Amino acid sequence: NSGVAIAQGDLLAVTGSNASGGHLNVSIAKATSTGVLRDGMKLVAEHDIAIGQTGIAVSWLIQAYDTSASGTLGSVATGALLFLNSTGASKDTLSKTAAGAAHYNKVVGQVLIGASASGKILLCPSLTSGVS
Repeated sequence: NSGVAIAQGDLLAVTGSNASGGHLNVSIAKATSTGVLRDGMKLVAEHDIAIGQTGIAVSWLIQAYDTSASGTLGSVATGALLFLNSTGASKDTLSKTAAGAAHYNKVVGQVLIGASASGKILLCPSLTSGVS
């Protein structure tokens, strides 16, 4: 990975590959960055990945997520669309609102069980690339 700890469910941007082409290089995606962190192919970390280690990134993931008022995003309703955040920080890659003009504004996920401490979200950044 890119030299930062990656958490399960983090949205990742493909930044290249290793010398043999057998593994992708990734960094945490960021809506307001320029270049590949904003515009590159997006994947989801399937599990925590330690600094400098390899791991598995997938095109979609259903994840337990606190969608109640005390959760990271505050209360979010079932069916709400999720967007890429502008922080570029692990465990903080989602937003309830799009980043704004000239940034990455495509839908990256949807709330499956909302307003619950035991909520669920679907993350699928590459499958919704046509939605903005």
